[in-house]
Amino acid sequence: MPLGPTYTPPLLDALRPLIHRGQAIIFLNGNWGLLQAVAAFTPAWLAEKRGSILETSGMPYVAQWQDHSLHISEIKAKVTVSTYGAKEASIKGINLLKQLYAQVIESPNILQASLSALNPIIHVPVSLFNLSRIEHAASFHILTDGLSSAARAYIMHIDDERKHLASALHIPYSSIVHQLATQWGTDFDTLREVFHGLPTYRDLPAPDSLQSRFIVEDLPFGIDPLVKLGEVLGVSLPYSEKLAAFAHAVFDQVPEPDLGFINAETIAAVQGTGLA
Repeated sequence: MPLGPTYTPPLLDALRPLIHRGQAIIFLNGNWGLLQAVAAFTPAWLAEKRGSILETSGMPYVAQWQDHSLHISEIKAKVTVSTYGAKEASIKGINLLKQLYAQVIESPNILQASLSALNPIIHVPVSLFNLSRIEHAASFHILTDGLSSAARAYIMHIDDERKHLASALHIPYSSIVHQLATQWGTDFDTLREVFHGLPTYRDLPAPDSLQSRFIVEDLPFGIDPLVKLGEVLGVSLPYSEKLAAFAHAVFDQVPEPDLGFINAETIAAVQGTGLA
């Protein structure tokens, strides 16, 4: 049962009666979906169902929804996935992903996929740095024409802050540049080289409105959870905190999400060995 990044408690509640014994639920581009699902369903309920929750660290493909159909234009070379739950159900989900993608890497830590999600720490800063152009629906390529040295530096500051969170959680962490390059089977040294060197990023058009998923999804489901996690762990995240505060002030159409599921108890539950 694959799910996208825009998940809510009512959605998870609606799914509960549909989940059968031994089922795997996969969040594509998880953005903390695994942790929220564990909190909503509870470890005990998942154990009873012998179910499993999986999530990928990024969207495994590039696709466009047009004329009531989904057009997949590119598929990534490597997909990293975190799993929680019964081993048999987890293997079922992993095997499904292996049928779809060339290289599927199972993360050694359950929180690693969400913490390594790439889009939010790129999309939200670059949208703010190009706010006027987006408001005026200017035509430009967001990750080349729209990525100034200051924007690149801000993204790398947030990348460093995520590394601090990973360290507090004892999670291995690869830099954003390494993640972006290797998931497409390439090798680059800087963010600028990645975005200029890969057509997927080089040719990406900028959002033409403030209702873009770059903002309405990646702010509440990507940046806000980092800030919340920092609060729970006692890790200072000045760049992420300032980004979230300013972004919500500017994009006031985006409500601040209920992130109560990011708490010490749920983190401790998934940081254990999961379910046998």
